[in-house]
Amino acid sequence: MRASRTTKAAILAGGQAATALVSLGIAAVLARVFDKSDYATYRQTLLAYNMAAPLLSLGLPTAIFYFMPGEQNRARGILLENLTLLGLAGLLFALFLLSGGNVLLANHFNNPALEKTLFYFAFYPVLALPASATTACLMARDKVTWVALYTIGARLATLVVVLGAVWLLSPTPEIAILATTAAAVLTLGFGLGVMFGSVRATQGSIGWGGFKAQLAYSIPMGLGGMIATMHRSVDKLLVSLFTEPENFAVYVNGAMEIPFIGIIAGSATAVLLPEMRQLLKANEREQALQIWKRAGIKAGVFIVPMMGILFATAPDVMAIIYGEAYRESHQVFRVYLLLLPIRIVIFGAVFQAAGRTDLLLKRAIIALVANVLLSVIFARLFGYVYIATATVAAIYFAVLPYCLWKVSEIFQTRVKRVFPWGQVLKLLLLTGIALLIALVVTFFCPWDVAIVRASLVGVVYALVMGVGLPRAGFLRFDLSRGVALPKRVVWTLRV
Repeated sequence: MRASRTTKAAILAGGQAATALVSLGIAAVLARVFDKSDYATYRQTLLAYNMAAPLLSLGLPTAIFYFMPGEQNRARGILLENLTLLGLAGLLFALFLLSGGNVLLANHFNNPALEKTLFYFAFYPVLALPASATTACLMARDKVTWVALYTIGARLATLVVVLGAVWLLSPTPEIAILATTAAAVLTLGFGLGVMFGSVRATQGSIGWGGFKAQLAYSIPMGLGGMIATMHRSVDKLLVSLFTEPENFAVYVNGAMEIPFIGIIAGSATAVLLPEMRQLLKANEREQALQIWKRAGIKAGVFIVPMMGILFATAPDVMAIIYGEAYRESHQVFRVYLLLLPIRIVIFGAVFQAAGRTDLLLKRAIIALVANVLLSVIFARLFGYVYIATATVAAIYFAVLPYCLWKVSEIFQTRVKRVFPWGQVLKLLLLTGIALLIALVVTFFCPWDVAIVRASLVGVVYALVMGVGLPRAGFLRFDLSRGVALPKRVVWTLRV
């Protein structure tokens, strides 16, 4: 029996959540085990790969979604072609690092310790890039259960191997990087097993035509993904260039968007995207606009209040996760939180539903150029901490207007109608009141213990929002007898 779109979206969201939690867990432990210099070395080593990965992968894992579904004869051949291209791309990056790229990056990051860790990390891309095709392959073959098993197994293996190696062998960034590579061996082995198991009964013939077709499809998407990743990482890169590794360690912990935000909005989008595509194809633009806005405001009821509580408790949250040495990371973290109100919708979903994937690339270029220009100016004038401010400013003053303009063109309506401005402003006002009360509680809290203070503030904030959200008309609770639990929360939203 085929899984529903909702089930698939939930499994994908669960995989993203597992990945985010494991990455956060490893970072939280290593931030306490390493000093700031060693922690910066570990994070900068990963940053080098994360920035290169979209270019190396060229969107090839996504190509599986296009070429493999419904393929009954040559699915194994398609998989072999995809894995071969990913493996070759990983090998090229490995050769770059082994032939002096590690020294080049270490010099640019002002961190000599990177020479050794990047050398040890050289073969990680050869393992990680082919493994990145696993989820796409299993989803294309409708092996939903195996997606969940693979994701959980792979993430747990990474967590156990990395933290176990640091604990049992030596608390150094070199050991952490070697363990990360070792975990990638296990992940790839598991991934290859389930991928080839899913295409067992099909042919494995490969040819130049297959390679060319996959590259022709994936390269434009890969370029867009590369530019988008550079935009998301450019502030961290510039901090590495403008300041010492110890300052980078403080900055990088705060420079994160809450991973569950993208999961909430992304899961809703995954479910709505097929319906929106059909509505736009049938020229039912108004109906498509309404369901998109409703999904956004429903996500906003979770996301905007989350911004408020995290803003109020940011110093304690950083101390709880990473330790007191990183409490000052809250300055950058609070700046990044300001992005949450516009994260309630995913503009790219509208572009995809309308068949305008070219807008994704154009948006990524605008974001990257604006981010680099503002970041360099802010860093020179005010210091490296304000690079985060430049990143947020670039999104609000360059990317957001462009997205609103293009979405209004797709829906053939005015800009002011394509975003639920009134509901978001009402949510922000309610969140501001709750935030003010929470900050007062923080100021007068008699206990100087991070987790106790954050818990107290959280309880007060939750009580205020629990009263305010129903009164503001965002939620209604149906407590009638016989009402199923999932239906007890009734959305009373109008757009």
